[in-house]
Formats: sequence, C-alpha cells, structure tokens
Amino acid sequence: MENYGESKVITLLKGIAGAVIGAIPGMLVWIILGKLGIVFSLVGMLIGFGILVGFSIFTKDKDLPIWVMLVIFLGVFAVVMILSEQIVWTWEITDILKDNLSEFSGSEYKEILKETIGIEKISFGECFSNFFTILEKLDVKGKYIWELAKSSLFGILGGLAVFAKMGK
Repeated sequence: MENYGESKVITLLKGIAGAVIGAIPGMLVWIILGKLGIVFSLVGMLIGFGILVGFSIFTKDKDLPIWVMLVIFLGVFAVVMILSEQIVWTWEITDILKDNLSEFSGSEYKEILKETIGIEKISFGECFSNFFTILEKLDVKGKYIWELAKSSLFGILGGLAVFAKMGK
C-alpha cells in the first residue's frame, strides 16, 4: 500500500513538471507579444493548452482527480503569468533606462542609478532582481499591478476555456 502512495506522489510531481515544461512555449509567445504591447487571450489558451498537454504526457493519463489537475493548472498558470509579465516589464524598463541615461558619464551615471533607481548598472539581470524596488522608485507599481491583473484576466479566460474543453 505504501508503494501506491509513492506512485501517486511521483505521478503528481511528473504532472507538475510536465505542466511547467508545457507552459514554456506559450510563455515565450506571451513575452514576445507583451514586448510588442499586445495582450491577446488566445495566448492564454496556448499556455493553458501547453500546461494540459505537458501534464497529460508526463502523467501518461494516470488517474488523478480533476481537482488536482485544476490546482496544478491554476498554480502553474499564475506563476507563468506573473513571471512573463515581470520579464516584459523588466525588458521595457532596461531599454528605457539605457535610452534615457546614455548621455551621462561615469560617476554621474552611477550616482543617478544608485540614488534615483536603486541599482548599480543597467542590465536585464540587475533590473529583474531589483524589480519591485525600481517600480517603487519610478512610481509605477500601481500601473504594473493593473497591467498584470488585466493580462492575467485575458490569459485566464483563454486558459480556462482550454481547460474546460480538454478536462471533459
């Protein structure tokens, strides 16, 4: 009986891994379209489809309750949406900072970055790891949250449509 419990846990972990891997293509499309300023619920469907297909392939249709699949779906979907939107915004912030601070020199440049924005240098990694500090310093945290909510709503509508179709 203990082996049965372990096999369910392994199946669950495989399902989570499959859902994450399956979400990656949709996430990449979301990031590219987000960089272009496009929010499109069909990409949410693509993400949802990828999550469900990845889950199915990795679990080989083992019998897990539908609520487990829904929890995994929603959890992976939420993480993908948050991460995708943060990447889009970080990319945009990095580009804007590079464009607007290119005229400053050495120590003046470093002082502006440190004092005004709270980072040492302008790079994607630096902006990503200090993302929420930068949002606060630039006074755009509310705008980010609104955009994240709007994007997530579009995405979840598309994703749940796929879940409803495939979950039957």
